[in-house]
Amino acid sequence: MFRRIPVQAYNFLSMYEVPNSLSVYAHTELIPFLRVFLMPFNILAALAFVGTWYFRRNRLVLMVFLLVCTFAGSLSFFEIFYRFRIPVMPLIAILAGAGVMALYRCWRRREYRVLALSLLFMTVFIALTWVNPDSRRTFNERAAVSRLLIENKHYAKAEDYLWRMAGDGYAEQIRPGVILLVQRLLADGERARAEEVAGRFQRISQ
Repeated sequence: MFRRIPVQAYNFLSMYEVPNSLSVYAHTELIPFLRVFLMPFNILAALAFVGTWYFRRNRLVLMVFLLVCTFAGSLSFFEIFYRFRIPVMPLIAILAGAGVMALYRCWRRREYRVLALSLLFMTVFIALTWVNPDSRRTFNERAAVSRLLIENKHYAKAEDYLWRMAGDGYAEQIRPGVILLVQRLLADGERARAEEVAGRFQRISQ
């Protein structure tokens, strides 16, 4: 149990949103509005650390930071799914705002050494916690997204999505999705487009 604490701490700080059903990435691909939430969690967390350190003499900032740490610590014995981070997101956003203010003050006051150290910390932190979401998502989930795109007649998006999956090493596994796409294009009378799609994916599977 205790051996998993470092793993869960990493999951809490990582940019990757650990799913417990259909992932947030699948929802984003199907609901374009959700793309408004562009900032990865680890960038927000890095700014929060900078803000806490810069304003460490402020009792309110320290209290908010300790509340976040207490909440995160209480979850360290469990699998930290993305929805578990939601309750403290407003507090982390406040600390991240303090981080932005800290960087701005360093720039305005020409505290370049502090600014450089803060940016170096953020760069290292973000690099260590950066994860390509597609590398951890299951094939079945991504295949389900491609099918939904096809069924909703988003053919261009579906084609691009299947092409991305092929580039990620699923050239053979996506064949049912490609066949479904071609069938739907033919059913909608887009014969030329269907032949183009079939030829394009046939070349990568050879």
